[in-house]
Amino acid sequence: MSLNSAKKFVLAFWWSASHNSTMQVSTPKARFEPVQLKSGKGWYVRVTPPHGRETQIGGFARKAEALAWVEHESAEWLKTYEGGKYA
Repeated sequence: MSLNSAKKFVLAFWWSASHNSTMQVSTPKARFEPVQLKSGKGWYVRVTPPHGRETQIGGFARKAEALAWVEHESAEWLKTYEGGKYA
């Protein structure tokens, strides 16, 4: 599987609108992307904050495990990453 075909996830959104505005704006806080190791033996999750340093969460044997981590655990992880500024 190529890196371009990997699914990408956006976990957190922030929206704001002025009191005169009728359109809501949504800005992604961090992107989570399961990526297969180049060796083909395992997966990691690439975490890309909008204005921060990209990091990797590793240790997944299968893509399904990486996807499950994104779905069930990434929100809690994001609360602790860099002091929670992207949560």
